[in-house]
Amino acid sequence: MRSTRRGLLLALVAAVAGSAVLTGATATAERDGRQGRWVQLLNWVSADNWNLSGVESLATDPVDPNRLVLAVGTYTNVFTPQNGAIMRSTDQGRTFRTTMLPFKNGSNMPGRSMGERLAIDPNRDSVIYFGARSGNGLWRSTDFGATWSQVTSFTAQGTYVEQAGNIYAGDPDGVVWEAFDPTSGSPGHASQSIYVGIANKADSIYHSADGGATWAAVPGQPNGFLPHHGIWSNGRLIISYSNGAGPFDGSSGDVWQLGTTTGAWTRISPVPSTDTANDFFGYGGISVDAQHPNTIVGTPRRRRGSTSAPRSRSRRRRWSSSGGWSARWRSTRSTPTTCCTARARRSSGPAT
Repeated sequence: MRSTRRGLLLALVAAVAGSAVLTGATATAERDGRQGRWVQLLNWVSADNWNLSGVESLATDPVDPNRLVLAVGTYTNVFTPQNGAIMRSTDQGRTFRTTMLPFKNGSNMPGRSMGERLAIDPNRDSVIYFGARSGNGLWRSTDFGATWSQVTSFTAQGTYVEQAGNIYAGDPDGVVWEAFDPTSGSPGHASQSIYVGIANKADSIYHSADGGATWAAVPGQPNGFLPHHGIWSNGRLIISYSNGAGPFDGSSGDVWQLGTTTGAWTRISPVPSTDTANDFFGYGGISVDAQHPNTIVGTPRRRRGSTSAPRSRSRRRRWSSSGGWSARWRSTRSTPTTCCTARARRSSGPAT
């Protein structure tokens, strides 16, 4: 989950064998669970290569907890002439090997809170996908991130820009996340069902049922918002949407889930975009409890300078979805954003 403040990405935390990893626009650190301290992972990057100290995305290996992959590069515009890179570690970030990319990354560009742009196949961890900015498309590695090639079968482009013609905000946000359905593969055999989100407000979610050989827009998907995050969990693809790319905008949005076997879309927003009296924020970070997959945590994405909490933060909102699940969203305060938690329970009858 990501949090932003004063234009910098503060944190994204992921479990790595008793540790945690924090990444930001200008730094990456690992929480040493044994010693209880944060360790800077990229302090070896030279001043000449300052651009590579900004982390666009990270992925921890679901098979081998010693492996960590970073997509680095701070700006895609004229602020730097240097391309981005992929850094990979086999010792939890103590050392890295670097592969330069043929394009730039943008850890401090608009839309930096969308993602994750990096995703490792949970069945065959040598397979990694990366979503690029600036019209550079979807990329794949089959050797743990050592070499990369563009997925030429994926032709969709994320063309959304925050401000056309602006030197900083005028670059397309591109391909923003990937999600694997782990049930579509088996250990050692690559997942065949893959979902990809791109920065568009129409036809933004794409699916491959054959391991990335072919792709198609997912039928019936919501339009009108940008898909910030997408997570596959327990037969559902859960997506957070906002009308801005962030990190300093967002005045409307939704959370939707797709039943990946039924193809049914269900809006599960604690405050839906149709509630015009209370909807003045979009949705950004979204996460699912790995131990309790019916517990969802999400963060609203709001306009710059807005610190007041949504009206719904002081009450619980009941929602229902297909399959007989019922749940309540519980709002909790998190500076500088507000965080909402959904706890779901199996109902004995139809959801209300």
